[in-house]
Amino acid sequence: MITSPGAEVLERLDRERVVWLCTLRPDGSPHLTPVWFLYLDDEWWIGTAERNRKVRNIAADPRVSLALPDALSARLR
Repeated sequence: MITSPGAEVLERLDRERVVWLCTLRPDGSPHLTPVWFLYLDDEWWIGTAERNRKVRNIAADPRVSLALPDALSARLR
C-alpha cells in the first residue's frame, strides 16, 4: 500500500530542489543520478530529457527509488 508522506517529510520535500533517482539498467545494475524534482499532490515530477538513460530505464522497468541528500548537506546550504 502506498501512503502519503507525513508533514515533516512534506516540509523537507518543499525545501529540497534535488533528489537522487535510482533506476535499473537493462543488465539490472543501478543507474543513480541527481535530478530536479517537484512533489505536488502526491505525484513526483522529475526534470529530465526524454532521450536520457533514466527515461529508457523506467520505460523498460518502472521500479525506482528516490533519496534526498543527507541532513548534514541540507544544513550546509
